[in-house]
Amino acid sequence: MIRFFISSTFQDMREERECIHRDVWPEIREYAREKGIYIEFCDLRWGININNKLTEKVAEAKIAEVCLEEIQHCKPYIITMLGDYYGSKIKHPQQIQDVWKNVRGQNYDGDTEISLTHWELEFAFLHDKNPEIKALCYFRDGKNTCSKMNQLKQEIRNKCNLLSDKDKIKICSNDKKFKEFLINEIKAIINKEAVQQVNGNWVEHEFEQVKVYTEQKTREFVERTESQLKFQEFLNSKKNFFGVYGKSGIGKSSLLSHLYRDVECDLNKCFIACGINSRSLTYRDVLLQVNYFIDWCIDSNGAKINEDIVSNFALEQKIQRSIEQYNGKQENETILIFIDAVDKLSMVEGDGLVFLLKLNEESKVKFVISQIDSFKIKPKESKAQEVELKTLTDEEQFNILRNGMFSANKDDPIEGKNRILLNKILSKKEAKNPLYLRAVIAVLKMHMQEKNGNRPSKVKLNIRLMKMPGTVKGIYPYVFKEAGEYMEYSLYQKVVGLIALSVNGLREMELEEVLGSKAWEKLEFIRFRRYLSDFFRMQSDGRWTFEHDLIKASVCRMIQRNRGLKSELVKLLKGYMVTTDVNSDGTRLDTVLREGFHLSMFMEANKYRGGYNLAIHLCKLCSTANIDMSMPLRGTIAQSMDTLLQQGDYLLKNNYVEFWYMGMVKNYSNSLVGLLNCLIELERDEEYERRLPAMRLVERFLNIKGLKEETDIQEYLDSIKSGSDQFKFCSLCAEYSSVLESIDEPMKAITYISVALEYFLDYMESDLPASDIEDEKLRKKVKVAFTHLNSMLYTNNKIMNLAKARSKQIIDAYQKEDPFRVKTLEQYFLEETDQEDIERVDKLYNSNMGQFYNALEKYEIAFSFHIMSVKWKIEMFMKKLPSSISLSKWGDLSFNNAIKSWAVNPHVEFWGNMKEQLENYLTVDKDSDELLTDWKLVATGYTTLGSDLYHFSNQLEDFKEIELAIRNSLGAWKIANNMVNWTQLSGMEREQMQYGSRFLGSYLNLLKLPNCELTDEEVHELKSIVQKLTDLYDRRRELFSLETKDDLEKKMDELLDKKVIDKELPLYQDIETCIHRLNNI
Repeated sequence: MIRFFISSTFQDMREERECIHRDVWPEIREYAREKGIYIEFCDLRWGININNKLTEKVAEAKIAEVCLEEIQHCKPYIITMLGDYYGSKIKHPQQIQDVWKNVRGQNYDGDTEISLTHWELEFAFLHDKNPEIKALCYFRDGKNTCSKMNQLKQEIRNKCNLLSDKDKIKICSNDKKFKEFLINEIKAIINKEAVQQVNGNWVEHEFEQVKVYTEQKTREFVERTESQLKFQEFLNSKKNFFGVYGKSGIGKSSLLSHLYRDVECDLNKCFIACGINSRSLTYRDVLLQVNYFIDWCIDSNGAKINEDIVSNFALEQKIQRSIEQYNGKQENETILIFIDAVDKLSMVEGDGLVFLLKLNEESKVKFVISQIDSFKIKPKESKAQEVELKTLTDEEQFNILRNGMFSANKDDPIEGKNRILLNKILSKKEAKNPLYLRAVIAVLKMHMQEKNGNRPSKVKLNIRLMKMPGTVKGIYPYVFKEAGEYMEYSLYQKVVGLIALSVNGLREMELEEVLGSKAWEKLEFIRFRRYLSDFFRMQSDGRWTFEHDLIKASVCRMIQRNRGLKSELVKLLKGYMVTTDVNSDGTRLDTVLREGFHLSMFMEANKYRGGYNLAIHLCKLCSTANIDMSMPLRGTIAQSMDTLLQQGDYLLKNNYVEFWYMGMVKNYSNSLVGLLNCLIELERDEEYERRLPAMRLVERFLNIKGLKEETDIQEYLDSIKSGSDQFKFCSLCAEYSSVLESIDEPMKAITYISVALEYFLDYMESDLPASDIEDEKLRKKVKVAFTHLNSMLYTNNKIMNLAKARSKQIIDAYQKEDPFRVKTLEQYFLEETDQEDIERVDKLYNSNMGQFYNALEKYEIAFSFHIMSVKWKIEMFMKKLPSSISLSKWGDLSFNNAIKSWAVNPHVEFWGNMKEQLENYLTVDKDSDELLTDWKLVATGYTTLGSDLYHFSNQLEDFKEIELAIRNSLGAWKIANNMVNWTQLSGMEREQMQYGSRFLGSYLNLLKLPNCELTDEEVHELKSIVQKLTDLYDRRRELFSLETKDDLEKKMDELLDKKVIDKELPLYQDIETCIHRLNNI
């Protein structure tokens, strides 16, 4: 997130401020959103409202405090605009000096006879010798510029000249280029931030974000002597699991944060705070973070996020393997992994890190984990221990209150009236909960003196203490009420209510738009949340939420009990959802869809009218062609809805959510199908974090509808009246089948493919009026149907014995003169991307038809299709090559579709040369990503040729033809194997195992030939394959089945049985060693 503070004199810069608000802000916000970055402008001149009752001195202090704190919060970014007018000098500079010291922690020793704008710039960067700043300065020079303003501008220029890094301060003095200057400079900042995010990754981003979280939590920490001693014992022991459990709000997070920040710096350590960011909400994401960190400790350059592992159980196994690997090196230091609040995770599969309790070997990887309930450690789990964080002792309670209320003299004894005051607080029902005490301290600090400066009377304090709720659930609404009245902030109840009603919090901009710009007071909101800063937390994308779940729970309880407030909040949110123009701004679309479905559920659960109507409106938005709905947003909606159906939240029990979903399925199924299509749609990658929860939502839909048998599915399809809705339902069946195939459950897809297949074949071959052909919606539907048929062909081929007839139907239809009218329609696909998509799918038909004939053991026909597909894939790859790459060997490649006369050797040489050339040119940018994607497609193409040739050799009788086919097969598999083992690629372990195993199988076929002798190069190559496959299985066994291991062992045993490898040769012994290693896994 990037926040710019806008500093300028208000009187003569209104036009420039309006330009920022009207022209710069919308363009920049959209540009940042496309880069995955949230940006915000903080202009406190918009919406300042100072109470007329305040004295000038107090008003000055109030404005200065907020301004300096916001500059600190926005650092290092500031935009300053200076014209002719300097501004009035601050009449009470001591007030600002006091604020300066409170915020910065140091005294100000410069000129105090300056304006507020000048104070802001001194605080931002002028006063520091070498400030950490990114200042964009605009100077509008006029004839009437006062001397003070000229001096200020010159001071900024001098500062810029003194800095070694000239990019820290950029200055523009051209009136006509003001807008262009801001847009270009801010875009450059966004680009730099985006590159840093790409060069890092989302896990490293989470680790950075959580450092702020632990720092804040550590400030709340109170000594827990017993728990801290036990932790020290754990560090010095041979145990590897330390569990902390206790009631919600008891201080587990602050204890873990303190332990994390207090532990020795030379230890490798990371902290994962479950539930505080969008990528720490699910068990899967936490497993990915744990695995990444351990792998990073093993090899910081080779670590990657293993998102290709679909199953949580497989991820747990991968973590165990990484731990074993790390333990294998004696020189490695101890790793400490802190995981806070695991019970907040959405758990679909897995035991919530319970598998760590079963690691009974001594380990250098230690885990410190917290949750509410006991871990129930069994005696046999000798390497684990747990400690219950109990309620505060009397001494701990007293220390929290003394430090919070009398911090200036906290070492002095508390006696007399103060002691009586503390004792009355300690008598409250839940005073042993630190979360409760923090709230009490916040309230009493507001009333430690009257507005006239005098201390309140004993009677007033006693009355206030008597009124104060005695529970955590009761105290927080009371805190917000007291703070709202104390700070004269009339919107406090609506603001905290809206944040509580949201799923993941709201941004300031969203709060302003929901409440209306007339009612919104930006300065007052900033003062309110800063005053209660311990109770609010801003997430990495700018959304505000509550610091603790119990605070949110207490506000939700307040909302449920206050019908008037609840009705008003629902009305405000619903109005925002329905009337907001989502076409103009992707951020608004994000908010409307992210929060809208939850609001719909809440409305129905509380019997408000229009809940389902809102859901239908949102479903239409999701399926509207001109709405740019990002894949991350679709993932957020799918995950959120899936989690709510499983466990609900503070406002909605999961049975209410299930009832809402059932109502959608039964009464608004067509709208829901449109939404589900949008959530589950395959783009380029599988995106399991999005498509798996979407798949579960689809399964709920199908189960509620009773759509399991083919006859039921067909009957339901026939009952849908609209052709467009029929199309969407069949698309959903195809997408659902695609996910099932990707998680190796294609058999479950058969019935859904059957119905969708018949529909799409009829649709693509039906005669439509010529007038309809030019319709854009039709073109998109044709492209979708064309793609779905190809996808179903791919899935069907995997279950060939049961689906031969269906695959043949598609192939027969495709091989007609104008398959599915695509050639007729091509002229109407005006957009280049549409044409490319159609061409890509069209060529993939060749590959899938080859796959079909391969399964039918008609290898010559299969090869003729596959060689056409390979040629096209290579041509697509070559279009993306940089001009400096030599293609001199391209003309030597044979694409003869006759399997017996094809020659592989030129292909081997070509790709070896290509790989060497590309090593020097690939960069981490979009073009390179697309190039590597096509590289992998080419590799896949050669595997199909290798498979055809491999099996074709078994059908031949002539010795020379057999040997040629085998050697060509060997060459094709060699190309594919070398391509997927390239270091530029990541996440290719499955392909490396598959291609390497087939490569090994081709060598076996070669060794079956009489009088076969391997060259020295082939011996070396065979040894390398065997060792690499063994290492790969040992290192990443969680990715592979036991059948993979058995297949490897069988092939290696066969190699030794061929007796062409002399037992005395090192190769024989190397293979024996690999077999032994596999046996021991």
